[in-house]
Amino acid sequence: LWYYTCRFSYRSGYETMKQALEDGVPCTAVFAMADVMAIGAIRALHNNGLRVPRDVSVMGFDGLPLGSFLVPQLSTVIQSAHVMAQRGVEILIDRMENGGAACHESVPYALYQRESTRRIDE
Repeated sequence: LWYYTCRFSYRSGYETMKQALEDGVPCTAVFAMADVMAIGAIRALHNNGLRVPRDVSVMGFDGLPLGSFLVPQLSTVIQSAHVMAQRGVEILIDRMENGGAACHESVPYALYQRESTRRIDE
């Protein structure tokens, strides 16, 4: 229901989560567009006396190896960087050589539900 813009960094994730808390945004979950933002958000939640995932669930996106070493381990969505890069280059070359409109490409993903998220009915 709420969203904030944020740079792709630990600090920006921290500052943005801190701002949301100061604004009084009521939330039970945070989805960050990058694991580094999620990690910063977790620190801001912790520094404000909130527990992850008991008070607020946090989900990242990227699948950084660091996420599995955090306490709590970061739940995340993982896409293959290799597949994304390969398809990106193929599409770019095709557009340069053959022209054509932009396209939408779906890439397989995996959801790693770890310790930073919980079911809402728990």
